[in-house]
Amino acid sequence: MTRINPVRIDRASAEAASFLGGIQQKFGRIPNFFATAAHAPAIASAFAAFNGALTKTRLTAVQREAIALSQAGYHGCPYCSAAHAAFAKHAGIAAEEIGRNLKGQSEDKANQAVIDFARAVLSARGAVDDAALKNFKAAGFDDGHVIEVIAVIAANIFTNFTNLVARPDIDFPSVEITN
Repeated sequence: MTRINPVRIDRASAEAASFLGGIQQKFGRIPNFFATAAHAPAIASAFAAFNGALTKTRLTAVQREAIALSQAGYHGCPYCSAAHAAFAKHAGIAAEEIGRNLKGQSEDKANQAVIDFARAVLSARGAVDDAALKNFKAAGFDDGHVIEVIAVIAANIFTNFTNLVARPDIDFPSVEITN
């Protein structure tokens, strides 16, 4: 059951309505996560800008979705699992790979290295050991990629935790989380 009701655009402050209007233009609708985040329009707008910046990293869209799916599975977030499964499908990722990513797995070696490093960062709360960093770099990644992975994790912590606290209605096709 929803704990924080989404902001309705017709009842929103001017700042929240502006943010929600932009989301509606981008997605053709207003997903419940964004409507919930609109309770703090400055934060929601900052998140949207930060998330936009993530698309300019050297991590591929597939790698960013692999992190998001793996993290949603790790945190047991039903909303993020469903949303990122839909985004991944739209990005051309096969349903089987989406299921693997939710479990922290990938058939692609580079994507697995990204997932493994992201999960190491999460489980160590950032204090990864030398082996995790060495293994990530041995897979062909560099210091810039390390920072990019951490940034993707940070964005997804915001969405995972917001959705776990708020429990918005899932407005994407549901997926099973078996982590």
